[in-house]
Amino acid sequence: MSIVETEEQVGLLWGLRGSLLAYARRVRARVELGGGAGVLGDGESFHFPLVDQSDFEPQMLAGVIRFQGWVRIVAHQGAMDIRVSEPHLTVRDHVGVLSARARSDEAAQRLDLIEARLQVPTCDGSTLMWSDCDTVLSPGGVGLFEGRYDVGEEFAPLTARIRWRGSVADRAVLGTG
Repeated sequence: MSIVETEEQVGLLWGLRGSLLAYARRVRARVELGGGAGVLGDGESFHFPLVDQSDFEPQMLAGVIRFQGWVRIVAHQGAMDIRVSEPHLTVRDHVGVLSARARSDEAAQRLDLIEARLQVPTCDGSTLMWSDCDTVLSPGGVGLFEGRYDVGEEFAPLTARIRWRGSVADRAVLGTG
């Protein structure tokens, strides 16, 4: 398992759902990571490295941000098998929709898993960050989580950090400069 030492790296931090991870620990589920994904030292959040933000317009705070890697939780001899692969965050009007593939192959359908309420991001001059954003389950995510949760149920907060290429004037518009 790849342990991520810091939360300061560009990428997506998301812990799926706390009760799901607690259950996985209790039943000694197998947690697998691949494709560059890692887990924070506390074991409560997964890190998906940033792979592409070329379809994201930072000055408009809109577009698609792509991350790489996958997390798989397997228990009960495969009866529980949850996989989140290659997450994308689509940002528009202070809402982020996190989608992912339920399998690792390119033919796998992309599912909208959660919606995140995005506050105004912070900018430190080199990165733009939405921190600890509240999330709820989307209709597309119900099947991935095997019907255990209802649409609108709270999931773990997410944090996204991407590279910033804007000017000081752009940072002032964000309220961070």
